[in-house]
Amino acid sequence: MQRFKNILAVVDQTRRDDVFLYRAASLAADNKGRLKVVGVTEDLPDLMTKKMIAHFQVDIETIIREERLEQLRRIESRYQPLVPITTKLLTGTPFIEIIREVIRGSHDLLVIQTASDGKVRTGLFGSTELHLLRKCPCPVWIFRQSESKRFNSIVAAVNVNSSGPDEDELNRKILELSYSLSQIDRSEFHVVHCWHPIGEDLLRARGGAQGDVDDYLRISKSNITAKLNECLAPFDRKTANMHVHLLKGEPEILVPNLVRREQTGLLVMGTLARSGINGLLIGNIAEKIVNEVECSLLVVKPERFSCPIKA
Repeated sequence: MQRFKNILAVVDQTRRDDVFLYRAASLAADNKGRLKVVGVTEDLPDLMTKKMIAHFQVDIETIIREERLEQLRRIESRYQPLVPITTKLLTGTPFIEIIREVIRGSHDLLVIQTASDGKVRTGLFGSTELHLLRKCPCPVWIFRQSESKRFNSIVAAVNVNSSGPDEDELNRKILELSYSLSQIDRSEFHVVHCWHPIGEDLLRARGGAQGDVDDYLRISKSNITAKLNECLAPFDRKTANMHVHLLKGEPEILVPNLVRREQTGLLVMGTLARSGINGLLIGNIAEKIVNEVECSLLVVKPERFSCPIKA
């Protein structure tokens, strides 16, 4: 996976970082790239800072900053023998400062670690993870806490329902990245596409003959199978140990079910905005999938995505 040569990893002082950072550092080293590790501290309101100093006779902001800097120094020392590494402490609103650092450093991958319960809670609109999924210009790898240093199973979710340069490019990127990771980890490699024939419910509601409905479904499935095969044509399925799943129904239900059934370690998926509004990239279906799965996620954006945050 030579694409990722300039990786940015974000550490949280409250979570273990061993496996998470090892994966990021190993990926950078394999690609003969570099790794930057950052922490983020939020500004305390001036009034709160003054009250803390008056009551405890200590500058709480300075203490927090020194602890985070010490954490980063330990990380740099630990991984310096493996990969060229730098560290930096950011201050401000976490998702804004992280995205600004991505842009300033021209990073090609952002790696973050989410909470130990294994879910990104989409109901919490202000969560750092969800803001990063929506707005970060580079791919975002959300690493769930795990003791394993490899993924036993990787699922790539593609969408071939509609064709166009953005959709085709995004599917290609999803497959290339997931395939490369499956080769690195010697993982089982699954590709899933969910299809739902437009008008099926209407035909049934209007009392269409069962034979007509069956013919329509057969033709629809044949067309979507041809599109999926075209999408997968650059890959040798046998060599890739590729398992292809063409599932009829809603992706927000079927993809999480497949992930659970295959005990997936990583789901690679794309998000594509059709609203024309910068920054509103991750759609309703994608957010539902993100909130339902408990595996790690690699979320990919189209090349023409325009980030709403400036450096």
